Amino acid sequence: MTDDDPIVEEARRAGEELFARFGNDMHAVCEYLRRRAREEGRHVVSMPPKRPEGWQPPAATKKAS
Repeated sequence: MTDDDPIVEEARRAGEELFARFGNDMHAVCEYLRRRAREEGRHVVSMPPKRPEGWQPPAATKKAS
């Protein structure tokens, strides 16, 4: 896909219009989208992140006193 893809352009335009409608306030946009999802009976599924096999958290560093 290239930047001049009409579907991409339509999605970008819709996003820009939505954000403009809410004064570019991310919190307000997200709240609006959550409310619409509830009203339309859609369910959001959240799953915990999966760590790659063998992943270890970084070692904690000790602060020098």
